Amino acid sequence: MGFPHPNSPNGCWQRHGYRSELPPGRPQARCRNIYAPDGTLVLVAADYEKQFDYCRAKGLLLPACEVERIL
Repeated sequence: MGFPHPNSPNGCWQRHGYRSELPPGRPQARCRNIYAPDGTLVLVAADYEKQFDYCRAKGLLLPACEVERIL
């Protein structure tokens, strides 16, 4: 398995020290519980759009010029 795109939610979580987990009892879910670096639950059963909106609102996305250098 490769590395996530830097500006995908998974890329943002990884880069900023967040943790992403499947909700308990939902092994096939297309949503995740997201925990901040301090362990605080910040998103509950969030789909991709909600995760991406959170990344955007919190300034976790990289500028396009930095993404181009990484890729």
